[in-house]
Amino acid sequence: MTPLQMSAQYAAYVWFRNQETNAGASNEDAHQFARLEWERFLPSAHEGFGRLLMRLTKKRARRKVRVRPTAVVAAVA
Repeated sequence: MTPLQMSAQYAAYVWFRNQETNAGASNEDAHQFARLEWERFLPSAHEGFGRLLMRLTKKRARRKVRVRPTAVVAAVA
């Protein structure tokens, strides 16, 4: 997927979610609309924004859960 396509799909997704007629629609419906109709949103897409979205999704996939060791507090008597 190109950055321009990613940006256009995001624009389609946001447009779908903001329509009052789609208030009861699920997230999957919005994703399907974005996958099918993204080409109509190319005029409002920005390549730089698409790069940013791609970078964010890449970092989210790489993120690992860090477990901190519990601190032992010595009781002062």
